[in-house]
Amino acid sequence: MDLRLFSDIPSDIFYHIAHFSSLQGVARLCQVCRRFSEYVHGDKGIWVECLRRDVVEKGIELPKYRPMLSDASAADVRAWVKKAIVLNRAYASGGQQPKIRSFVVDVELETTWTKIIRGRWCLAALSNIFQSFVRVWRIDSRGRCDTMNTLFFPGPITDGVVDDGGREVRIAFTVATTNPFIQILDLCWNADGISLVPLQRLEGARHVFFLKNFIVGFGSLCGDDTYPLVSDWRTQATKRLIPALYLDDSHALMGDIHSACHAMAIWHNHLFVVLNYSVEIFHIPTFESLVYIHHQLGLQSLDFPMLSSDEIRRDRGWVGEAFISEAHQAIPDIMSEEREGFLRIAFRDRSESEFILNLTHSLDGPGFRWKEALSSYDAIYWGALKHCIGNSGEYLLNLSITKHTMYPITLEVIRTVHRKSKEESVTQEDTRNGIPLLSCPEQLLLESTTTMDFDDTTGVILVGNCRGEIHIIQLVDIGPRGSLLDDLPPSRKGSKGVVQTRIPMRLPYCYYLSSKIHDRIVPSVVREEAIESWSTSGFADIIPPRGWSTDWRQNTSLQNWILPFPRWRTLSIDEEFHIFETWNRLIRARLGSLGDIIPLMYCESKHDFVIFKIAQRLYFFNRGPYGDDNAHRIWALPFSIQDLSNPEVILEVELQRWHSGPLCDRTSVDSMLSGLREGYLRLLEFLKSDDGRAMLAKRALNENPRTWVPTERREIQMLVLRRWRISHKKMNSHAEREEDDY
Repeated sequence: MDLRLFSDIPSDIFYHIAHFSSLQGVARLCQVCRRFSEYVHGDKGIWVECLRRDVVEKGIELPKYRPMLSDASAADVRAWVKKAIVLNRAYASGGQQPKIRSFVVDVELETTWTKIIRGRWCLAALSNIFQSFVRVWRIDSRGRCDTMNTLFFPGPITDGVVDDGGREVRIAFTVATTNPFIQILDLCWNADGISLVPLQRLEGARHVFFLKNFIVGFGSLCGDDTYPLVSDWRTQATKRLIPALYLDDSHALMGDIHSACHAMAIWHNHLFVVLNYSVEIFHIPTFESLVYIHHQLGLQSLDFPMLSSDEIRRDRGWVGEAFISEAHQAIPDIMSEEREGFLRIAFRDRSESEFILNLTHSLDGPGFRWKEALSSYDAIYWGALKHCIGNSGEYLLNLSITKHTMYPITLEVIRTVHRKSKEESVTQEDTRNGIPLLSCPEQLLLESTTTMDFDDTTGVILVGNCRGEIHIIQLVDIGPRGSLLDDLPPSRKGSKGVVQTRIPMRLPYCYYLSSKIHDRIVPSVVREEAIESWSTSGFADIIPPRGWSTDWRQNTSLQNWILPFPRWRTLSIDEEFHIFETWNRLIRARLGSLGDIIPLMYCESKHDFVIFKIAQRLYFFNRGPYGDDNAHRIWALPFSIQDLSNPEVILEVELQRWHSGPLCDRTSVDSMLSGLREGYLRLLEFLKSDDGRAMLAKRALNENPRTWVPTERREIQMLVLRRWRISHKKMNSHAEREEDDY
């Protein structure tokens, strides 16, 4: 057909041609007919139809920070369609050659938190024992990344959440000083640039999971993680959330049953809380009192369907990491008919299996139900080192090893609506549905990753590591910025932002003197600081029975208890500490608890046989033989603190005459990644030594491990690991002498 005939067609016919043609057909006609192209590009109605038909109806999500359809131009809608289609193809095919912008802020700093806001603003928190700050980058219309500001804090930021309400961008994060707190701030711009304006501080609060309007949800208060908590941050009125799981079971708060919080969200006028084995549902709290902390009872408890039996719980462990978000939200300006919305939960259990669960309204009542009944075989993925969910809830981003080798580590994306059936896969090895995003994974050295974030509606990934590096990855071209409302809101008149110069850090003494503790020397200032904090938290009133003591000044293993849970994910300030030399770190990795670990008393004949508490739950720790890390015992005790003065109770502890309950024997979900990170740090340290330089010269290698072939990489890392184990064994020779006490 002679396409020149199109020049004689009336413009109203163009509309019908475009309306009934596929998007690909419209694009081809635009390439060969200028008049058709000019008409189509300027007709908003055509692009609105393409948006409905080719994007929304196919389940492709749009950025939430776009203008209303009535306020958008034809060029805006065309940009939405193009970006959505191109990005969806990139996720489906993988092997992209994205724009990667890498920044080495300082190799002595560790990245502890990252967040992408409105697809354009990248925030990263970095810290060591001397400084802590949040740096802000902006992605411009050409894909370049500009540093906008650096804002300082008195302690490392260990977790955080963002509430983008449109008119304001509000952030809550935990600042882990000696006395931790949750800080509420507004992210905005003023005459001096980007600013974080403090609004409120919640003293003693930690582990923030949720922020919406004036409600903030968090996991522990003053070291007590018995129940999740919510506060009105304006008044600091607080409520403890009592899950329905506990209402009919007086023993539910013992250590073998207690269920830690992992995520929170508000949906359909209810508050949803993700625990170890269940989702607990509450009314949205009201806050009556500013003085007392009231309790709010749960309405409904939904067990995870694939973890319904105790056998599976013990085998697979409980939830280790969870994300919760609203999926298929209504978009009335584009689709008049109502879409079926639901609440999506993505989590990894402790066997490194990933599951996607969807919550919807009950069919026969006012409650909620699981949209699908999954089994333990319905994992969407197995073996991810780390994951996060995109801001739309449609895609998961996994940090994964390749199928046949540990190197290189790569980034994979999974669409959350896909799941293997039992018939398709019943083995862990086959449960891999991820699409590798990078055509050359060697571009990035990802085994040192500590944190990452993902905006799946714009294709932006933010990765930080323990060597002060930040990677901003743009999978596709950003396109015109005018089609999105991605500027930050202006600051309120008279508001004052966080300081932009370094301020003193406020951390426990043990962090500054960690090298001495590593040499098994506990300075008096460190010892007294720890003992004072423990005594004010519970053991001062215990009268220990014969053979047990609360005199921690005489404990020869005090150095193993002195370091609190690390403010840094890799414990980078004392990299030589192994997880099995710091019992607090081991206990938290095994139990997954959020509260403070308080040693109460120890056996005088074996100083690493210790009774400790978390909140009001009692446990004992008994070190196993040196070299057998799995032999360390952590058991829950069915007693109260007052019972510990009773010699008969202590005899029961010594003889271990009770059922310990389904305590997980697996470490945290990030244990494999932590091992890779620590191995990588040991490798870099070795390369600085004389032996390391000699080995590089002998093998004709440079100092950059990413340029080595995988076989040489494995050989050298095994060599470094053997050297470390030898030095580690010598350093802990005293542990071997205690082995007979086990």
